[in-house]
Amino acid sequence: MPREERDLATIYDAMACGVIVRDAAGSVVFANAAALRIFGRPPDQLAGTEPPTGEERRIREDGTLMPDDEVPNVAAQLRGEPIRNVMMGMVRADGYVRWLLVDAVPVKASDGSVSEVVSSFTDVTDRKKAEQELLRQTLHDQLTGLPNRVLLLDRLEQAVRASRRLNTPLALLVMDLDRFRQVNDSLGHEAGDALLRETAERVRSELRDTDTFARLGGDEFAIVLPGSDQEGAARVAQKVVAALQRPFEVEGGALEVSTSIGIALWPRHGEDGQTLLRRADIAMYNAKHTTEGFAIYAEEAAEEDGSNQLALMAELRHGLSHDEVTVMYQPIITMNSRAVTRVEALARWRHRERGLVPPAEFIPLAERSGLVRSLFEHVLVTTLRQCNAWQKLGLPLQGAVNLSMRNLLDPELVKSVSAAIERTGARPELVGLEITESMLMADPQRAMRAVEGLRSLGVQLAIDDFGVGYSSLAYLQRLPAYAVKIDRSFVGRMTRDRSSESIVKLIIELGHSLGMKVVAEGIEDRATWDALLGLRCDAAQGYYIAKPMVAEAIPTWLAKENQTTTIN
Repeated sequence: MPREERDLATIYDAMACGVIVRDAAGSVVFANAAALRIFGRPPDQLAGTEPPTGEERRIREDGTLMPDDEVPNVAAQLRGEPIRNVMMGMVRADGYVRWLLVDAVPVKASDGSVSEVVSSFTDVTDRKKAEQELLRQTLHDQLTGLPNRVLLLDRLEQAVRASRRLNTPLALLVMDLDRFRQVNDSLGHEAGDALLRETAERVRSELRDTDTFARLGGDEFAIVLPGSDQEGAARVAQKVVAALQRPFEVEGGALEVSTSIGIALWPRHGEDGQTLLRRADIAMYNAKHTTEGFAIYAEEAAEEDGSNQLALMAELRHGLSHDEVTVMYQPIITMNSRAVTRVEALARWRHRERGLVPPAEFIPLAERSGLVRSLFEHVLVTTLRQCNAWQKLGLPLQGAVNLSMRNLLDPELVKSVSAAIERTGARPELVGLEITESMLMADPQRAMRAVEGLRSLGVQLAIDDFGVGYSSLAYLQRLPAYAVKIDRSFVGRMTRDRSSESIVKLIIELGHSLGMKVVAEGIEDRATWDALLGLRCDAAQGYYIAKPMVAEAIPTWLAKENQTTTIN
């Protein structure tokens, strides 16, 4: 070998990347040390255009078979031009894949024909595996190993395109576990996680390899069933319901869990994946009222006067998990000093398509759909965090959060409030809860137990909408409330209706006799303010003082109009 060739071979052997030179017939005429190390075979076993000995096939980056004319050294010879940055997988008979990043450059003879092809390649197997693992983590749920929402939507759209092309049916199932939150609250998140993993295993065992089973988040899952019509989807739903009816072994005990499944069919219920997902979600809520545990989307039941109440329920659930539900704050001021001590937290739902949905519309929806606890906890946690932030700014404001009837009678209410306080690190006195007197009288003993539990946490309580219910004075005397709030229907009419003024005066006197502060809400003009001041009302709230505003606007408003004082 001439000296120049020996020097060149030495240089090639010093390179980290593999180098192979093939002649026009495809035989290997040179392989450097890195090439031999990467393949672990002598040069003569690397020869030819067929896959080397021990390798089953070459694959593209997407996993499909790479045709011979796409193999870089073959393509370079056929085209007579360099082939750059080709990712090629070499699959062994045992399934192991070696990934190579390949360049192939043709060397031409004097007549322009390709006499040799120089291929250089870097073994990127470790990098590729890391990328695949990162992609897997991005597209799969870490707890269950199932595809996540992103991958589910991609596969659903692929299934829709395939069904459209082949004119075959397609079904989508959306399911959740009934009362799953109670498992988390009573047994802890580890038990909840174990339940979700076991659920994933049971459902997966009932499905075909061609089906996609994904976790959408929390306790919500989805199943894509290519080729399944209504009858087939119903059979799968029945199998899933039956699989989850068997008791679960959690924390050493048997736990019974039920599920609700909604079914949407392509193309009857939607031409695209997003529509199918939304309508399967609607059907899932309907399934909660059936004995079978599953329901098929029924348009006639979902559409009423152009407004889709069931759709709104599903969309409210989405809104709560995607920060569409925000909180605004309306100041409550002391009438004598005009000092601000509290703000009332008011939920606002800014729907991505419908715009601002009125509270009178979505709060009853939350009651009917079982989302009222999630809504309350969302508002409570948001308010506690905000009060903490104001506290750090030197603004000791208490946030007053409204309780619904279902919240008050929820056996987990005290635990929920305690968990929110612990989660945010807020002082308990930074939150006040408002309950109506009609709530108290619906189930007085149960309500009093809840109220006493809340008070034991250090949370302050107020009676909202006072005057429109039928409270027992005996219960009011026992109630550990700091204030009563006069209903706006009396406050708004008191300057032009003598009977309303008399009721307001009576409530103020009653509240004071019980040792409570009295707050008038719904004040909209100066005349009403002056009348309440004359009746020795303690605090005021309403548009005359300030409209509800975003949290960021409170410090500016305070700086211009008012001052804060310590919480009573």
